[in-house]
Formats: sequence, C-alpha cells, structure tokens
Amino acid sequence: MSKLFENSTINGLKLPNRFMRSATWEGLAADDGTCTPELKDFYIELAKGDVGLIITSHTYVRPEGMGSPRQLGLSDDKFIAGLRDLTAAIHRYDTPI
Repeated sequence: MSKLFENSTINGLKLPNRFMRSATWEGLAADDGTCTPELKDFYIELAKGDVGLIITSHTYVRPEGMGSPRQLGLSDDKFIAGLRDLTAAIHRYDTPI
C-alpha cells in the first residue's frame, strides 16, 4: 500500500493520510475578500473527499496586499465570522484546516 494513504503526524497534528491541499488561489472569495458560500462549498468538497489537511488559499492581511481578484482577506475583523464558519464546516468532517 502506498504511504500516501497511511496515517501521519506533523508536530503533534494527527492526519488520516498524506494528501494536502496547499495555499493556492481559487478566486471564490467576495470582491472585498470575505468568505462566500461558494468558497465554503469548495473546501467542504475537499474535506468530503478525504483530503488529510487543508491549507486555505493565500490570504491578504493588509488591503494593499491583495494580489489577485476575489482573494481571501484577513485585514479586518469583518472577515472573522466567515472564516470561523468555514473552519467549523470543515471540522465537521474531522479535517484539519
């Protein structure tokens, strides 16, 4: 059996396999960088597909740091609720994010 399907641990974080979704851009955030239902659904599908670890898309932490349209943002407290909801949805599938 391939090692890809074996349990793994990274610094104490137990993973069910070695499949990882890396921080790339999918362009599913709102124009202002807030989390959208489409973005949340995208990550839920990854969690349902047994991805062992999800790293969110690249995210700007200052408004001038937005490098792509519809990039996820975290430059203001207004982003927290959507990201909290996204994280809770992914955790329902026992997937670390």
